[in-house]
Amino acid sequence: MDAIAAALADPTVLLTPEAGVLVLVFAAVVLAVYGIAGLRSGVAARRFQRGGGRGTGGAAAAPDNDVSLRPDGAFQKVEAFLQPYGETLEPQKVEERKRIRLTLLRAGFPQANAITIYYGLRLALAVLLPGLLVVALPVVSRQMEMSEILMLGAGLLALGFYLPSAVVALRVRERAWAVRAGFPDALDLMLVCVEAGMGLDAAINRVAEEIRLAHPVLSEHLRACALELRAGGAREDALRNLADRTGVEEVTAFSTLLIQSQELGTSIGDTLRVYSDDMRYRRMMAAEEKAQRLPAKMILPMAMFLLPAFVLVLMLPAAIRIMRSLFPTMEG
Repeated sequence: MDAIAAALADPTVLLTPEAGVLVLVFAAVVLAVYGIAGLRSGVAARRFQRGGGRGTGGAAAAPDNDVSLRPDGAFQKVEAFLQPYGETLEPQKVEERKRIRLTLLRAGFPQANAITIYYGLRLALAVLLPGLLVVALPVVSRQMEMSEILMLGAGLLALGFYLPSAVVALRVRERAWAVRAGFPDALDLMLVCVEAGMGLDAAINRVAEEIRLAHPVLSEHLRACALELRAGGAREDALRNLADRTGVEEVTAFSTLLIQSQELGTSIGDTLRVYSDDMRYRRMMAAEEKAQRLPAKMILPMAMFLLPAFVLVLMLPAAIRIMRSLFPTMEG
């Protein structure tokens, strides 16, 4: 009580590095306890709601939905460990869940529990990295000041929490670039298949198989679209889902064009031919744009590396003549 009264009387005591380390440790412990609390409260309630209350009311208990026929490997154990913690942090709003789900789909994580694993990994890293710093504190404190340790701990906490989101954003960008690079070739192959007499559904499936080695990301998206069509889904819904999964402007325009062509009753082959020509023209224009921007990009490297060498070569004879006129003894 005396220490608390002294802290209240002198607030500067709370600004010391030791107090900051204690606050950091307290935050890590609170996060860990908050995650463990989800194991006993929110997780059980959500699983009960998802199961529809089965196993009560005199009915025979149904088998657990978590039972899987997949081999119990290390990755499945990590999923089972992170899932309860992720369920405590995942958003409850439907719009927010849809946005995160779409982002994870574009990043290449189509699993049903991808949102839970994503938030569980963020919480685990936010607790693990500062925890490792606390464990290594006796060694680190010999080489660093307490204020530096505090800043490092806060940086590790932020790094662990935001690192998964940065990795997901990077994967979304890379996969979108891969789809954009391989889509013109896939469109040409689809046009050949349609003109050979195949239907659009069979052409999508055939193109997905043909470009599997050259463009695996685009092949994955087209294969998912073909599976939706094979399962009996509407072509409009399958094409819209394809555009949403890729997040690429060219694929979105392609899906819209096919949907409008089907609604208006025009030929699919003519539509693909026109759009293929347009894509080929766009590719050529993009190459010409890069070629025109190349001189502007080369100005800075040339000014930094080539210009000093040119100036040295041009000015060196004049400098030698000046030195010889000023110091005649150098002529010998």
